[in-house]
Amino acid sequence: MDSWDEVTHRNGNVTGLDLEDTNLMVIIPEIGNLTNLSQLYLTNNSLTSIPQVICDLETNNGTTILKDLRKLLMIKRCHPLLKTGGHFS
Repeated sequence: MDSWDEVTHRNGNVTGLDLEDTNLMVIIPEIGNLTNLSQLYLTNNSLTSIPQVICDLETNNGTTILKDLRKLLMIKRCHPLLKTGGHFS
């Protein structure tokens, strides 16, 4: 396994992105194309929405997506996550 500060990869595939504390206001939907992504850290940013294609990584690929729980109610997308009581796997 190889890694850079914010990116972890294995065999040429991105397996982790640590975007915590990066002052993000938006996140590009193309991250949803990273089907080998197992961990995505988005905490401590100013995101107000997360593209559904990224949310689908949790359901379809088992990706762990860490978000700010205190801001979760402000996130306009990923509404199915609201029904889970804020538990992310």
